Amino acid sequence: MEDYVSLKSKLEQSYANLAWFASGQSGVDLPALDRRTRRILEQAETDDDAKAGILAFVAGFHDGHFEPVATEEVSATKINPPPQPPFDIMDAISGCAALGYAPVRSIAFSLPLDTLPDASIESDGVSRVFRVGIVQSASGVRLGVVRIPRFRPQDAPPSSCIEKWTAWRKTGQPMRIGALNTQIARDWFEILAGQLRRFRSERVSAVIVDIGGNTGGNDSGDWAARLFTPREVHSARLLLAAAPSANAYFDEELQILQRALDKHPEASVQIQNLLRAAISRFEQRKADLASRDCDLTWVWREQRPWNPAGCSRLIEAGFASGELDYLPNSAIGVQDLASTVYWPAAVDSLRGAWSGPVYVLTDSKTASAAEMFGAVMQDNGVAKIVGTNTEGDGCGFMDDDGLVELPHSRLRFRVPNCVRLRRDGTDEVAGVKPDLPVLPTEGEDTRSRAARLIESIAVDLQKN
Repeated sequence: MEDYVSLKSKLEQSYANLAWFASGQSGVDLPALDRRTRRILEQAETDDDAKAGILAFVAGFHDGHFEPVATEEVSATKINPPPQPPFDIMDAISGCAALGYAPVRSIAFSLPLDTLPDASIESDGVSRVFRVGIVQSASGVRLGVVRIPRFRPQDAPPSSCIEKWTAWRKTGQPMRIGALNTQIARDWFEILAGQLRRFRSERVSAVIVDIGGNTGGNDSGDWAARLFTPREVHSARLLLAAAPSANAYFDEELQILQRALDKHPEASVQIQNLLRAAISRFEQRKADLASRDCDLTWVWREQRPWNPAGCSRLIEAGFASGELDYLPNSAIGVQDLASTVYWPAAVDSLRGAWSGPVYVLTDSKTASAAEMFGAVMQDNGVAKIVGTNTEGDGCGFMDDDGLVELPHSRLRFRVPNCVRLRRDGTDEVAGVKPDLPVLPTEGEDTRSRAARLIESIAVDLQKN
C-alpha cells in the first residue's frame, strides 16, 4: 500500500501524460482504476498478489512508454565499465558490430506486399538500408513501397556503416566515432531521398511508407517527413513535465544556443537576434517551472477536460523540431546555426525528394518515433494513414529515462516526461488513427489483406 501511494505521488510529480489520462478524451477512467487497484491491494494475501495489482494499475494506462523495468541486484562493490573497443585497429565489420549497427526489426514488409501479382523488389533491405519494391493494383495503378523498420540508422543493416568505416580507414586518420555516426545518419536520409527520386523517374502514382511494427527510434521520425513533400512541414508542440528533467533539458538547450552564438560572431544581426530570442524563451521557461506546480491529486477523484495549460504540471518546451516548428529552406545559411533552433535543418537539401501522394502503413505495433512520423505526416496533410491504429506510446522521454523505483517491492518503472501535441491539441499518446482503415477480418490471411490494402489506396487515388 505504501508503494502504491509512493507511485501515485511520483506520477503526480513527473508523469507527463497524467492529465491527459485523467481526461474523458483518453478513454481511461483513472478514478475507477485507482479504486480497483486499492481494492486489489487491500485483498491481497501475498506480496506477489500485491505486485500483480500494481503492475495491472500501470498496464491500465495503455501507455507503451510507461512500463516496468527489471529490478537490479544491489552490489556492495563499484563496478567499473570495461574500456572502449580499440576502434582504430578494428576492421569495418567488427567495428560496426561493436557500435551496434544491426537490424533489430524485421526488414520484411509488415504485410506481404511483395507476394502480390506483378510485385517487384528493387532493394532487399539487407545489402541496402531499405527494402523497396513496386506493387500494382488490379486496375494497373503502380505504387512504390519503402519499408522503414526503425527510425534509427544504427538499427538498419550495417552496409552504410561498413562503407563509411572502410572509406575512413583509407584516409589514415584516427577513427572519430561521433563524426562517423553523423555521416552514417546523413547517409540514411540520402539513401531514402535517392529512393524517392527513383520513384519519380519510375512514374509510380503514389508512395507507401511501411512503418508497421516500427517501434520508434529517435528524431529522424520527425525529420524524415520533410523528404516526402516540397510543402511546409510543421512539427508538433513539445511539452515537458515540470520536473527536474525539464530543467536539465532547458539547461542543455541554453548551452547549445549560447555556444552557437559565441562560435559565430560573424552571423548577421537578424540571425544573432533569432538566437538571442530563443535563449530568452528558454530562460523564461526555466523561470516559469515553479509556476506550473499544482495539486494533481484530483486525477484520482474526477475526470476533467484535457487542458495542458491548466493544472497538468506541464510546461511549454518549443517543438519536436527544436525551438522552431518550421524554418524555410536555407533561411540560415550556416547549417550548424540553423540546426540549433530547428533540428531538421540538417536535411534541408533533401526536402521534397518526392512530391506526389503518400500513404503511411501502420499497425498496432507502430510506436514512439514512428508515431511521431505518422502524426506529423497526417497533421500536415502530407500523407494519409492506412492500416490500423498505432500502439499509443507518444513522446516518451527527453534527456533521462524517467526511472522510478518503489521502496518496498523494489518494482521499477520508466515514467515518460514529455508530450507531443497533435494539430487538434490532443496528446500523441492516444495513438494515430488511420484515414483508410484496413482491419483484419475473420478468415482472411495477410496476403489477402495486403491485396485489399492496395485496392483501397488505388480507389482513394481515383477519388482524388
